[in-house]
Amino acid sequence: WYQRRVRASNSLPRGLMTTTATKRADSAASAGNRTEAVIHPLRQWPWRPKHIENTLKNPNFTFCRTDINLIVEKNAVDYIGEILKHPLKKLSNELKHLSVRFLRTSKSEVQTALKLIFHDNLSIQAQNSAVHALSLFLMSMDKYKFSKSVRCLLSFSVGHFFRWLVDHKISKRVTDCSVVYLAAAFQCLTEELLTRTIHTKVTADSSKGKQDFVLSRDVLKSVVERDPDLARVFGVELVREEVVRGPSPPLGHTVLCVDTT
Repeated sequence: WYQRRVRASNSLPRGLMTTTATKRADSAASAGNRTEAVIHPLRQWPWRPKHIENTLKNPNFTFCRTDINLIVEKNAVDYIGEILKHPLKKLSNELKHLSVRFLRTSKSEVQTALKLIFHDNLSIQAQNSAVHALSLFLMSMDKYKFSKSVRCLLSFSVGHFFRWLVDHKISKRVTDCSVVYLAAAFQCLTEELLTRTIHTKVTADSSKGKQDFVLSRDVLKSVVERDPDLARVFGVELVREEVVRGPSPPLGHTVLCVDTT
């Protein structure tokens, strides 16, 4: 059969062979164009504003206060999306170095990178949240019925993180557990930012009833700039209280008040 096919192809005129090959190339190119039209263009970061907003308003959030009516502004969501870029950049650089040995990105590499990038307290909380999400992912039985994010009870998209790691060529192989671990860690970082903001800005007063708390860009920025852990993770310059209210007098010295009247 192979010899007959070769003889038949050799017996064709050269012009006919060229025309047939051209038609096949044109059909392949048109099929490729159709495929590219279906695939959505790559976005630079694995989160969207809706993911951040769903995280801030998540009813499964561990820190829930019934005396607060949270109002999230759009500029606050945009600010969180901007400051999350810095830890993801540093984390991707660490993952590239850690994945060189075995040419793959697994849960161990992501866990080690989180310990290097995040602060001690934030690292422990992110690891606990990631282990909880990973346990839900591994114990879920509906493997082909629901998405990975739904199986892990995450607001951040696990598929977007997986595509971001693959397209940025972090390593040759990326495991599912590592992507779940990474998405859960960044969602925990967003929740921790909201928790510290509410603890700092909202005073507990049961006599006033339910309070309205507006989460804006200025409120988040003031909290991040004055928190050493968050400023280190997000790469923001730390603003100390002495800069705001002025330096305090040294010990052993008294401040003289001169009356000019």
